[in-house]
Amino acid sequence: MEKRGKKNLNKNQTRGTTRRFRITSSFPVSRIKRIIQTDQDIGKINKVVPVLVAKSIELFLEDLVSHLSIIAQDQRSREISISHVKQLVKDNQKFDFIS
Repeated sequence: MEKRGKKNLNKNQTRGTTRRFRITSSFPVSRIKRIIQTDQDIGKINKVVPVLVAKSIELFLEDLVSHLSIIAQDQRSREISISHVKQLVKDNQKFDFIS
């Protein structure tokens, strides 16, 4: 018999709506935190902020490099050069801020 107010949860379920995820990144989180805190306007930051910034950088670079590799392959180039970056910025509005 279940006690009132308590549920039997599977190991994949959590109470309430919060879930914990482990985010891993290859960028140094402590260095990102230090860079963020150099701004005088930013006060305290939550622990998760540098982790999310690191993961965002990683995902952005993956997207950028994948687009650049497609351009380089189309031009039958073995290396990515600045001309490939210029073409990407010109052709794709998503990367327009790079120019």
